[in-house]
Amino acid sequence: KKLRVLAMEAMFQRARHAMEIALEKSREQARELAMEASKRADQIKDLALDKVRASVAAASPPDASATRIDEEEYQRYGITPELRDFVQGLTIDTFRDFPMEDQESKSGFSIAFSIPINKGFDVLSPWKEHHALLVLSAVPEISEFRYKLCPKHIKDKRFWRIYFTLVDGHLAK
Repeated sequence: KKLRVLAMEAMFQRARHAMEIALEKSREQARELAMEASKRADQIKDLALDKVRASVAAASPPDASATRIDEEEYQRYGITPELRDFVQGLTIDTFRDFPMEDQESKSGFSIAFSIPINKGFDVLSPWKEHHALLVLSAVPEISEFRYKLCPKHIKDKRFWRIYFTLVDGHLAK
């Protein structure tokens, strides 16, 4: 009977050892897959950023008359040199750390920080939508911020809500 128990214990120990080896191999494979996935994600992100930069560069007009027309359109939509300078001074952290709550009180102000929330931000007006498209081409940094932040860190509508809150004083009424 003792021999049987000893044999079973030895078999159990061998099975346990084999299971630990298999588990360690699985962990190592999971680490390798995670590293590969991270590298591939970085490659895809870099390719996408290159495409964004290329599309912004391609959107630049080739001659001076086209530039004048574009500048007039930029002006119509509030994209002045002063606004560009202001927007270029923003950082990705400005958007990531902006103190705006999605929940609002009955007064229309955010509960935690008392920053006004405009209920119309859920859908941009045609003017704001066109302004947003123009500012993405006029200030490539804002395009990069949006690409890096949306939707992984913040939603697109929150991004634009923050943007229009920040530039409100710089847009002609």
